[in-house]
Amino acid sequence: MAEAFRAAQLILSSYPQSINAANAECYAAQVVALLSTYPPEVVAELAKPVTGIVGKLKWLPAVAELKEAADRIMRIPLRMVEDRDAELKQIAERGKPASFSPAKPKQIETWQRLKANIGAKP
Repeated sequence: MAEAFRAAQLILSSYPQSINAANAECYAAQVVALLSTYPPEVVAELAKPVTGIVGKLKWLPAVAELKEAADRIMRIPLRMVEDRDAELKQIAERGKPASFSPAKPKQIETWQRLKANIGAKP
């Protein structure tokens, strides 16, 4: 909750011309309530001036816009987890040995002859 409150302060202070005294308290309460439903990492990212919402919107964001932005940020770690799971699945599948038939006597004889020829001095 403390992270949500601090992020709300950062976001609201970025739009001083848009807040009027009559609605400021109500809007701030809605923003804090919304942000408190997200993990602290998402809230911190949302409040960053360079990569967060204040660096993207010129006017005070509606609560719905804040929610959309937070949801977009939230999807990034989920995609990373999904990608990692897919990679681990591929690695596990690659680790399964292919089924090979045992070598035939003629193949073994050819291999031994080739080995001997490689090791022989000219």
